[in-house]
Parts: sequence; C-alpha cells; structure tokens
Amino acid sequence: MIATRYDKVATPPDATFLTPGPEAQVTTIWLQFRCPTDFSGHTQLPTSTNTIALTLAALDATTPVPDCAPRCVPVEWAG
Repeated sequence: MIATRYDKVATPPDATFLTPGPEAQVTTIWLQFRCPTDFSGHTQLPTSTNTIALTLAALDATTPVPDCAPRCVPVEWAG
C-alpha cells in the first residue's frame, strides 16, 4: 500500500493504511518517505512515476527502485 501525506480524499491520510489479517502480509509506506518532493495527492498516485516505480519494485524483487523522479506541483484552479 502506498499512501500520500497530501491525500484530501481519504482523511486523515493514516486511514488508508491496511491492517493484515491472520497469515497476511501488508506493507504500507508513505510516498513522501521515499520521495519527499513528490506532492502527489490521492488522485495523482496512479500517475506518479515514483508510485509506479515503487509498485513495480514491490511486484518484482529483481526490479531496482530508481531515484525519485522530479514531480511537478499541481496548481489548483481557483476559477
């Protein structure tokens, strides 16, 4: 599970963490723990290159986790 500290949909952001059941394994990480400058919110997680890289590395242990890619900060439209 990859969570973001900038989640405005699942609030508080800690609410996105999963608790494993018996004999289950769940690892939850904050995107910003790995990539402090990635300000992706809830809806940007699927398109964040950092989230994608972390997901691929979790699915295949032979895939190295690359350095964090720069992420443009989304600008909210006030209009």
